[in-house]
Amino acid sequence: LSRIVLAPVFMAVFFYDGDADFTNNHLVFQILALLIALSSAVSDWLDGHLARKWGEVTTLGKYLDPWSDKISTMTTFLCFLGAGWASVASVAIIFYRESAVETLRTLAAHEGEVIAARQSGKWKTAIQIGTIITILTFACVDGLLRDLRVHWAWWDLFFHITPRLLMWLVAAVTAASGVEYIYASRRILAKHI
Repeated sequence: LSRIVLAPVFMAVFFYDGDADFTNNHLVFQILALLIALSSAVSDWLDGHLARKWGEVTTLGKYLDPWSDKISTMTTFLCFLGAGWASVASVAIIFYRESAVETLRTLAAHEGEVIAARQSGKWKTAIQIGTIITILTFACVDGLLRDLRVHWAWWDLFFHITPRLLMWLVAAVTAASGVEYIYASRRILAKHI
């Protein structure tokens, strides 16, 4: 639930100055955005760890955990799209995969089954979260360099290219995970096609 609540807070912090250019935000807000992303990542890990440790794995948790992951990551990816750190195509691929897997979960629920998170989905989420934290860390470094009035041409090029490349990596991993979910759910799909 905290990740669902933090998603719109992250968006408000990301766009607090009213424009899509995150790099002109005050460094405090850039660091705050990074801390919100880190809090969401810690919350995700802690939630799963404690649920398994205390034997509190529930059907609601199996639905709520991936849904809150999607709310959190897709909100961030939309912010990245607005900032120019991701292409429309890469974010669309991620969105299509997430929508397809949610449709599979709905079909499975209709059959009285629960599609729990698969290993590929866990890897996908870890790579998404790692990429979010990496890009936001680079943005904070960029903000610090700007505030110190340090200008390195190589850094400008690196920071211009790297976020988009990382987002294409995320899109590829996310799509591969979606294919694996669809293949694993072919029996459920066969009933509805």
